[in-house]
Amino acid sequence: MNFEQISHTSDLQSLEASIDGFPIPIFLIEVENEKTFRYRKLNKAHMLATGMDSGEIAGKTPEEFFPPRFAETVSINYSRCLNSRGSYRFEEVLSMPAREMYWDTILTPVFNDDKIIGILGIAFDITHLKQTEKYLFESLEVAKREKNDLRILSNTIAHDLRAPLRQIGMIKDLVLKDFTDLGDNKLQLLNKGKDIIENALAQLDEVMRQAKKDKPQTGLMSDFEFGKWCLDIIALLDPLKKYDFVYPSASLHCEKFVLDIVMRNLIDNACKHANGEVAVDVKTVKSNLIFTVRDDGPGFSPVHFTAGEPPSGPAIEDDTNGFGLEASKRLIEARGGELWIEETAERGRGGVVSFRIPGKILEPDSKFFVMRAS
Repeated sequence: MNFEQISHTSDLQSLEASIDGFPIPIFLIEVENEKTFRYRKLNKAHMLATGMDSGEIAGKTPEEFFPPRFAETVSINYSRCLNSRGSYRFEEVLSMPAREMYWDTILTPVFNDDKIIGILGIAFDITHLKQTEKYLFESLEVAKREKNDLRILSNTIAHDLRAPLRQIGMIKDLVLKDFTDLGDNKLQLLNKGKDIIENALAQLDEVMRQAKKDKPQTGLMSDFEFGKWCLDIIALLDPLKKYDFVYPSASLHCEKFVLDIVMRNLIDNACKHANGEVAVDVKTVKSNLIFTVRDDGPGFSPVHFTAGEPPSGPAIEDDTNGFGLEASKRLIEARGGELWIEETAERGRGGVVSFRIPGKILEPDSKFFVMRAS
């Protein structure tokens, strides 16, 4: 039995027996009254990949089995499949018993006549692919930093060499002004030296011009649904629904991997300091996207931070997840963007951080979604 035949069968019991024969993770959900989701079975490949037990989850709803925020997130995905009445494919990152895993997931409704009685989920584990992508990304960042350091060094050396060479050239001009040619080839040597100096100066000028022309380069740009991205990150960082989250729905075109690192770090930091709410926003300014993360915590101390300026100094180092504000700032600046503190504690508005990177909003949506705390 292939997947197409499976999705059109009306017997969920037959499906339970069929899915174990497939070597990829598959899960089966029963849909009650086209609104309640109840797990029927995880196949052997799914249990092996995730460390979950089919017997433990069978008969339970997402709310009965998973942490609250996780359950809310997967239920939203199931509802999208239900509402579309067709296959729904997406990438997601989920905290499984085995480890944090990345999935390329396809949800397909199971029909009995015209009624949806179940959802078949096929999940491809792309964790290794994402880890490789991250490794290559970090290696590329190291190469970019080294290239940038070399560019700065060559520019500095060129700048420092121009002055003494020009001094030597001026001295040589003074010597040539009153020089008497005695036919002993000294005049030719002086002229040769002058040519060498002029050529060296021209090459140094070219090095400096080229250094000014070099612009920061972005990585791989892609289109993706920012609201869905926020949903997954919120489920990871707030599994117990301790905070209210506000986030926009919009389709973006930008370097998503930067968001995977920087935005996740900012939201994680906001969760650590928030009293009860974290808000995310994005807007387009010319050919750039400006992201803002706000929390209602104590805010940034004006002793260490200045509103409207980038963070700096030891106060912003955060090694809890390996990528703090300072590293985030460098990553953004390498793309010609900037990161700054929007607000400090002086105004009592909590912590507010913004950053700008190249990109645009493809399909703006004025709606803001609110995910409430328990």
